[in-house]
Amino acid sequence: MSQAGSISGSGGGGGGPIDTLTGNTGGAVSPLAGNINIVGDGLTLTVSGNPATHTLTVTNLAQTQANVTTIDATPTPLYMQVVSPNTILAFNATITAVDSTNTQGMVATCVTAAYTHGGGVTLVGVPTIGINQDFGTPVNINAVVTATDLEIQVIGVAATTIYWSAVITTVIS
Repeated sequence: MSQAGSISGSGGGGGGPIDTLTGNTGGAVSPLAGNINIVGDGLTLTVSGNPATHTLTVTNLAQTQANVTTIDATPTPLYMQVVSPNTILAFNATITAVDSTNTQGMVATCVTAAYTHGGGVTLVGVPTIGINQDFGTPVNINAVVTATDLEIQVIGVAATTIYWSAVITTVIS
């Protein structure tokens, strides 16, 4: 359990300085020279400090939310990420879509990966895409590569406004 106290005589908090911080595992951590560092691994989690607001912001680098609106059947990027040299990048996305009248919907999964090869980006096999929908005219999802990116594209319906949302988990190695 964390303990919090006031920073100064006029600031919020409880009854005194912070003695320890305790996480899910590993035991209580006490300050050194009045400071306790909170750090992520830099690959999947980062912690950014803002001294002006006395705030630590924890960011999950392995999971991202993406949103886009389509108004026709043109392939539209929902999410893209650069595939760095000498790496493989994998996506696991859960995607939802609903039309502007809330009368048609869709849920889908997309699992795909790409790696750099000879200066370009190459898909690993065939993307696995599963779609469950009740659109009169089917919507679609593609995973494609560009010169440097792995991209998830969504394809709506002509003359129909569709709101797309996704949570994408990435793995980079």
